[in-house]
Amino acid sequence: MKRVLATLVSLIWIGSVLFAGSFSIKPLRIDLSSDKKTDMLSVRNMSEHSMIIQLDLVSWDQKGGTDHYTPTHALIAVPSIFEIKPGASQTIRIGLRKMDRYEREAAYRLYLREVPSKMDLQSGRVNVVLRIGIPIFVKPRKKSGPILTWEATCSEQKTLVLRARNTGNAHIKVMEIAVDNLDAKKPIVRKMLSYILSGKERSWSFPTYKCPKLGTKLKLSVLTDIGRIHAKPVAK
Repeated sequence: MKRVLATLVSLIWIGSVLFAGSFSIKPLRIDLSSDKKTDMLSVRNMSEHSMIIQLDLVSWDQKGGTDHYTPTHALIAVPSIFEIKPGASQTIRIGLRKMDRYEREAAYRLYLREVPSKMDLQSGRVNVVLRIGIPIFVKPRKKSGPILTWEATCSEQKTLVLRARNTGNAHIKVMEIAVDNLDAKKPIVRKMLSYILSGKERSWSFPTYKCPKLGTKLKLSVLTDIGRIHAKPVAK
């Protein structure tokens, strides 16, 4: 039962290097380029039982504002499956099979998946196993950077919809959006953890008691992984 509870918490708390005492991973993101075709990831077993970890590499795309993953052979990660004893560490080597001349940043994820032990399978016990995805980005050949354009619309249900499109050639991670000028006493703030890949878009809904008038210039304060940015989209 302790193992199940620990793993459940691990699935929820993924913002830290330590995953609820089960194991730690560092770094939590891999960046590759033509100058840096390989990197290493360290996994340490912090639990009291041995763990078998299997690796899965996928390409990362976004369609309709949602993430889509497909198996890929563009990268290699070794060892692809391994056992870690309690307190031990394992180094994973990650690299590009070949370096294409990307015009836009390429995005992938490396999933680390705990494999149920034979004892668990034979006993018939149902355990929640750990599965963590580490983002991997391959920089384009030209200087990279995200560029966001914003659009604001309001539905009949009095819900403000903000849509951001990234026209730059690198991703951006949005962590918080504050919307002002909605006739509210203070800005409406929503926290999230949303990646917008190069050339892709995402949208967020903000319930409001009153839709802004057409042509109203909203004030956005957006916290991202490259700092806080400001925008003034016009309500449509």
